Amino acid sequence: MSAISFGPRIQLGSSARVGGAPVLRGLRSGCRAFAGEVAASVPVLQRKERADATSTRSRESGSVHLTRRGRLLFIGLPVMLATVAAAVALLVIVAPATVTASTEPAEGNGTEIVTVDPGQSMWEIAGSVDSSRDTRAVISEIVELNDLESQAVTTGQQLLVPAN
Repeated sequence: MSAISFGPRIQLGSSARVGGAPVLRGLRSGCRAFAGEVAASVPVLQRKERADATSTRSRESGSVHLTRRGRLLFIGLPVMLATVAAAVALLVIVAPATVTASTEPAEGNGTEIVTVDPGQSMWEIAGSVDSSRDTRAVISEIVELNDLESQAVTTGQQLLVPAN
């Protein structure tokens, strides 16, 4: 039951064409039927429907198709981070230690060990070590060399002092 006719009555199918253009039978019952006829007779629309059907099926099956940016985010970024972490771990393990620490006091050509006598103060020790320099600077150096918290000394204590 056709309301509109565009030419001779031809059975519609995949090859229903007159002069290279698709032939449409017209409106049937409502727009859906007409849209279905249009989609069935126009190849471009058929491909789009197939693509839509494919994407609908893939969504229904639960599979996810990542774009290039998505693959980079979910695959490339963790791989790069793991590579950097492995390189840092390898560097820490393989690199030789360049600093060695010891609990022995620093002793060398520029220092000597002095034992504190009874009644002797830090001021007297600094004055006897280097009388040409400012006593306060020598005291600061002695405190730093011996890692002291204050300038107080006790009898018999051994101190590193700067050598002349």
